[in-house]
Amino acid sequence: MKRVPGTVNYNSLAASLPVNRDAALARDARSRDPWEPNKKIAQRHWSAPPRLPRRPSAVPDLAGRKFGHFTVVGYFGPFRRGSLWLVRCLCGDYETRKSHAVKNPHNCHDRCDKCRTLLFLRREQHYLRTGADVTIQQLEGVKR
Repeated sequence: MKRVPGTVNYNSLAASLPVNRDAALARDARSRDPWEPNKKIAQRHWSAPPRLPRRPSAVPDLAGRKFGHFTVVGYFGPFRRGSLWLVRCLCGDYETRKSHAVKNPHNCHDRCDKCRTLLFLRREQHYLRTGADVTIQQLEGVKR
């Protein structure tokens, strides 16, 4: 496609700007590279879904189950005493979780490591702004 002088390429503009305040926090302002946490992430993390193997017939199907901010996409592979499942976060990133984490009824605030870090950044900024410490449940109710 030929570019006309004086026009704006909205596709490159949209790709270069953060979508909202949380996305702005997630980007490094100096290099415009995606933000990566300083700590070593325990789970495998992808921005696009990887290829999945076939689920063995002995393993119960958990695909479609929702817990926390995740939706189970499919079977990822065996693990020590169970299996790993590929899950998709509300932000669109993919991670792996163990089967007992997927089945745990008390696991209602689970999210990917990037979303968790952004939540704690929001919590810290709320504390610096107001001087009041809030819980995760209260912070999720706060409008952005």
